[in-house]
Amino acid sequence: MIPLTYRERKILLLIGVLLLLGGILRLSKISYPSFEEEKPTSLKKVNINTATLEELTTLPYIGEKIALRIINHRKLQGEFKSLEDLLKIKGIGHKKLELIKDYVIF
Repeated sequence: MIPLTYRERKILLLIGVLLLLGGILRLSKISYPSFEEEKPTSLKKVNINTATLEELTTLPYIGEKIALRIINHRKLQGEFKSLEDLLKIKGIGHKKLELIKDYVIF
């Protein structure tokens, strides 16, 4: 073992304490993600055939681009008759359809 002076031991102890405190502070700020799908619970149902752009974007996992595609499809092809009709929209697949099905009405 290397002999250290009193001052060197104090400095090493201070560095160790600072590293320990930094690690504790860093760990306390970490938020671990949930492994479950989080479903928004306070959303009202949206009528997919009459909803505005703003109303469509309140749906979970539906952004402005997909909302615009829904509106354009509605104008060109007519009303959606069933949930499966939404699969015709680019950006809506089976997984997303499953996530939004509780928030859509026709």
